[in-house]
Order: sequence, then structure tokens, then C-alpha cells
Amino acid sequence: CEVKLRDFFMSSKKVNSLRGKYVGGKSRWYYLFRGVFCSVLITVPCILILSFILMFTDYSAEYINAPVLVSVPLCIVFSSFLSTLGSKNSGWINGTITSLLYFVVVYAVRSVIVGGVYFDLSSLFALLGFAFIGTVGGIAGILVTQIVK
Repeated sequence: CEVKLRDFFMSSKKVNSLRGKYVGGKSRWYYLFRGVFCSVLITVPCILILSFILMFTDYSAEYINAPVLVSVPLCIVFSSFLSTLGSKNSGWINGTITSLLYFVVVYAVRSVIVGGVYFDLSSLFALLGFAFIGTVGGIAGILVTQIVK
């Protein structure tokens, strides 16, 4: 009745196939950008769903921060986890780089919507938070691959 950590994530066959793809000639940057791309693909539908909820219900806009504060870190952890899953080392670096690339994408979109480039204290806290969450996700990706060995 023992439950292993890998049973919660994915099978060893899946992890080994991802590791084989990682070793199979693709660069680190491929996996980093793939992680960011998948994260953006998850974030956009979440934001659209939240927008539709705000548009068609009496849900107040002042409460929108809570769902965003839950969905964005989950997307960062997922992208960092995905970008380091095939790697054998440097998980924290891969996770941090992935989260910083994701921050650049989010900040660029924010700058287009707002109409200017503004970097204030909240942007600095977001940058540090994204980096920390990405580091944790990258470390988790490496740990899962080591457990599955």
C-alpha cells in the first residue's frame, strides 16, 4: 500500500521518454521556451475564463486578484517543472530562467495594455516572486526525475 512520489506526477516510462528527448539533441533553450510557451497557453484561457465570469456575473472586479494570484504561480511552477523534467542537473537555474522569461512575456503584455513601460515596486516584487516560484518548480522537476531513476 506504499505510494511513491512519482505516482503523483507521471510514470517512469513518461519521465524516461522526456529525458530521452532532452538528451536527444535539443538545447536547454528549447525546453525553457517550451515551458514558457506552455505556461502562456495555460494562462491565456484562465484569464479569458475569469474575464467571462466578470462580464456575465455580478462577481466584483475587486475580488479578481485572488484567482489571478492562484493561477499565475501554478503556471510558473508547471512551466519550470516542465522545462527541467528532462534534465539531470541545474534544475534551479532552468526554473529561474523559465520564470524570468515568463515574467518578461507578462510584463510585455502588461506594457502593451497599459500603454507604457512602468517598472515600480510591485513589478520588482513580482519579478522576485516569479524567480522564487520558478526555482522551486525547477528543483521539483529535477527531484522527480531523480526519484524515478
